[in-house]
Amino acid sequence: MILTYVLMLQLCGLSLGEPPVANDPRCRLSSIIITTPGCRTPGWQFDQVSKECAPTCNLAAAFQDKAACDGTCRSKQVCSAARPVSGCLQASQVNVYYFERHSKTCIRDVACLFTGNNFPTAAECVQTCGGSVAQPEYCREPPNQGYTCDEESGSYRYFYDVNAKQCVWFPYFGCGGGQNNFRSYEECRERCLHY
Repeated sequence: MILTYVLMLQLCGLSLGEPPVANDPRCRLSSIIITTPGCRTPGWQFDQVSKECAPTCNLAAAFQDKAACDGTCRSKQVCSAARPVSGCLQASQVNVYYFERHSKTCIRDVACLFTGNNFPTAAECVQTCGGSVAQPEYCREPPNQGYTCDEESGSYRYFYDVNAKQCVWFPYFGCGGGQNNFRSYEECRERCLHY
């Protein structure tokens, strides 16, 4: 009963207060997939070669059903699935990449878990689903110098210049401004340049 409840919470994407695991160890098992007709206790496991969840008669199967296997191991079926519904504290959220099937791009976002169509890295999203990685919209915003405020003095920040395809410094007044506003050159490059 308790195990069923915990699995339901994980499949619904609710956080249990523990940090999410990027790659579930059950997806890396190298057990032999046994396909015997008439198997009475079928299970499912992730096939490392085909990157698909496969039925097996192996008693050591990691999953009881295909949906749990597909969602946990991120087989190609998750690329066309809706993103998991999640609810957790903002402090528990992690950066994820999800595949948007209409534009065929992997988009950076935040979520509570790395399940289903929530990948821990852009590379895994592209490797599983194909397509490319979308540059965040804020990287296309013009720089916004913000306004002068009492708490913080002005400084220089970096923004991504779409036309020059590079990070450029600009004077920042200390408060407000847009999202295309980074404290360091490295942060600007990490967020916008590698697309």
